[in-house]
Amino acid sequence: MEDESGLPLPPVRCLTKEQAAAYLGIGVTLLLQIGPPPIKFGRRSVWDMVDLDRWLALAEHGQGVPRIAE
Repeated sequence: MEDESGLPLPPVRCLTKEQAAAYLGIGVTLLLQIGPPPIKFGRRSVWDMVDLDRWLALAEHGQGVPRIAE
């Protein structure tokens, strides 16, 4: 992907709930129930890939499925 000057755009860091669930390999309902909380931009909610990676790493290391504080 490029901007109008032809320069490459940086990768997307914030994901929709559907993208975040697919990134983690879980369903949207499960993401909303046990996943990290979203970042709110007005009425829009997005999930930061850094938060998703941190949440998954904690779950992988036997610390359960933590709910990151909002």
